[in-house]
Amino acid sequence: MFDFDSLITEEMKKDKVNYTRYADDLTFSAKRVGNLSGVERALRRTIKEVSFPRLRLNEDKTVLATKKYRRVVTGLVLSDAGTVSLGRDRKREIRAAVHHYTMGRLDSKEISRLGGMLAFVKAVEPDFLLRLSEKFGQGTIKRIKTGQPPQRPLHAQADSSF
Repeated sequence: MFDFDSLITEEMKKDKVNYTRYADDLTFSAKRVGNLSGVERALRRTIKEVSFPRLRLNEDKTVLATKKYRRVVTGLVLSDAGTVSLGRDRKREIRAAVHHYTMGRLDSKEISRLGGMLAFVKAVEPDFLLRLSEKFGQGTIKRIKTGQPPQRPLHAQADSSF
């Protein structure tokens, strides 16, 4: 992919377009929408020039997005300010999963998956992780990250003093 990346990067510089790639997701961005008009043509030409690896465009995954519309790249939402967000729906899913954890409704596999999601949250949007810690407690977040089962709520513990 080095040859392809090098060729397409140089081609895009001519039109003041930034090219980035994560695995098989190619992203082209520019300050002006008009700069993006030649991207598809240049991309198809470059794909033909590179003999290895054999590449093809997936028309179903091709999206042209501007600041006017919600921009999602590799599952993350790009804001107008240039920041990256998990997005509202993913945050709701994570918040609900943490709540289910505190209620003892997650099995060990789900707890492990949630721990991985929290590591992802820390890397992408650490302020959201801080808000989760404030709401559910740092101890809860730490137990999730280490794969521990939740602590039983005080009202659910058996009282043997009677």
